[in-house]
Amino acid sequence: MAYRLISATPSPYARKVRIVLLEKGIPFDLLTEVPWDSTTTKPRHKPLEKLPILLVPKTTATSSNDPDGFTATVFESHHILAYLEIKHPDIDARLLALEVEVIADGVYDACVLLFFEKQRAAPSDAWTARQRRKVYGGIA
Repeated sequence: MAYRLISATPSPYARKVRIVLLEKGIPFDLLTEVPWDSTTTKPRHKPLEKLPILLVPKTTATSSNDPDGFTATVFESHHILAYLEIKHPDIDARLLALEVEVIADGVYDACVLLFFEKQRAAPSDAWTARQRRKVYGGIA
């Protein structure tokens, strides 16, 4: 049985988890959900109802507590990536991966801040320029 990743398509945080699973060659099934839909399975697996969520199959974890064949729930992209690195280590690439993760999260955060700043009646040019520098610096 493979891992199951519950994800939202536009989420950059879920995307980085998918990339790690693919790069490490870890088999997984992808379940796409709409984060704001109240009929999703998120509340069953995570009280904060945020994505992504990684369900760990019985063969990977040590005990069984889920009738669907999953024994553990790992959530929040940082936690999921740490879990995958511990369970499927690649020591040589770890430090580079951490650096890329920090930069990517900073770029995501700056993009979100830019989006919300643009929604204000009078956006700050200085604030916007600062966030753009972060984005451009992160992807350079």
